[in-house]
Amino acid sequence: MAKKKPQKIEPEETNIEELSYERPDFAVTKYDKKGKRLRYDWGEIDEKGNRRFDCHYQQGLSVLSDTKITLACAGTGGGKSCAMPLWLLKQVTEYRDAGNTSGFLGFLIAPTHKILMRASVPPFLDVFNASAFRGTYKESKSQYTLPNNLGIIYTLSSDNVLGLVGGQAHAVAMDECGQMPRAVYEEMIQRTMVRKGKIYGCSTPYKVGWFSECIEKAQAGDPDISAFVWPSIENPAYPMESFELAKKTLPADLFQQRFMARFTSAEGLCYYAFSENNIRPCHYDKNKPLIFTWDFNVNPMTVSIIQMEGDIINIIDELYVRNTNTRYTLQQLWERYGDHKAGFKFYGDASSQNRHSAAALSDHQQIVNDERFLNAGRTIHYRAANPPVADRMAAVNAKLCSASGRRSLFIDPSCTNILKDIVSVYYREGTNNKVDTRGNVGHCMDNIGYFCHQEFPLTTRTNTNNSFISIRPRRNIRRRRHA
Repeated sequence: MAKKKPQKIEPEETNIEELSYERPDFAVTKYDKKGKRLRYDWGEIDEKGNRRFDCHYQQGLSVLSDTKITLACAGTGGGKSCAMPLWLLKQVTEYRDAGNTSGFLGFLIAPTHKILMRASVPPFLDVFNASAFRGTYKESKSQYTLPNNLGIIYTLSSDNVLGLVGGQAHAVAMDECGQMPRAVYEEMIQRTMVRKGKIYGCSTPYKVGWFSECIEKAQAGDPDISAFVWPSIENPAYPMESFELAKKTLPADLFQQRFMARFTSAEGLCYYAFSENNIRPCHYDKNKPLIFTWDFNVNPMTVSIIQMEGDIINIIDELYVRNTNTRYTLQQLWERYGDHKAGFKFYGDASSQNRHSAAALSDHQQIVNDERFLNAGRTIHYRAANPPVADRMAAVNAKLCSASGRRSLFIDPSCTNILKDIVSVYYREGTNNKVDTRGNVGHCMDNIGYFCHQEFPLTTRTNTNNSFISIRPRRNIRRRRHA
């Protein structure tokens, strides 16, 4: 049975004295009865013999959290990465105090090896080397050995999810977990099942995804997840003048994200034009052709089912199948829509003409040879080569919302995989042209992009007599020779 989640209490209603974690070698900073903060140097031993780590209020709550999953979402400089090793130290302390003398297994994970060594390992070593669990760290082996053979904490990066497979941990600490793909989070859930281990994730809210979803679950009352969200200035050590300067100089969305710890879709989101206004019921019309647009990937293979209303794209249904092949997917489509009489149109990934998800025939050839759809009057619309990624994304964004504010692409609420995908595809941090494909995202939006670019491409037309370039959508492209 899941433990009951502690009730959230605002600071002015809380006796902070009760939040202190009293152990001979570990304590969260206390306040006196008037609420005055008693400051101690990091790792200093106070007059009672307690080793002190000076936490502000939200930090302390996250460290003391006892739920299966604890999430700390903070603005830059808010102190989230300092709280993480304290939480990990708390797990080791409780493991020892339960009478265990060996066998502790922990993971400290960062998105990349550079972030791990620059931002995650140093505060971890500061805390543990100042505690009763001062051990030895071997960077070459990526492991911290606790004293008296109590156990090992591995320091890892999530660049390669397969490198995280194996072992059952008592505690997992994920630094900057908002940059990690969903697959890492799912893997850590599996890695903590047998030993009923706990997970602590801290991050700035880089993007909407699994991290934001978990925070929403916590705020909705999920008893297995606790979430603590605070802005940069919650940390008393953060300079107010720096906060105010950022507020004046940064774009509003970026400031809200990086300093107020609020999720926005501004930075790095590929399909930035999407909003809730693109979600509406899209009903099946038996009198209009069905458009199947594909992304021929084995795991998953995705198909979006579209019907047009003038130039408006209505996505009425989706097919999202893992570990499959083209023949099976065709069978699924036929079972759903085999009695449709208004015709079928096939669009999608041009590389299907060379790719083989199964059998000897290419994916494209299997569609061509399917007699059921052939007899039903299907037509096939595949280009010789795929368009550049940036071009098809631009075509999708133009349909999601044009510069004039018109929306002409709508998604039925039942298409949950598409709706999850569209807010999960980002450019790699620091770039505006390299898509972050970690976490196996983007396949639903890929198939929609192939269709949008083919039917509604954004084409450039240059007038050599003038110094401007006009960009406009055209339904069909014809090559013209300019004088």
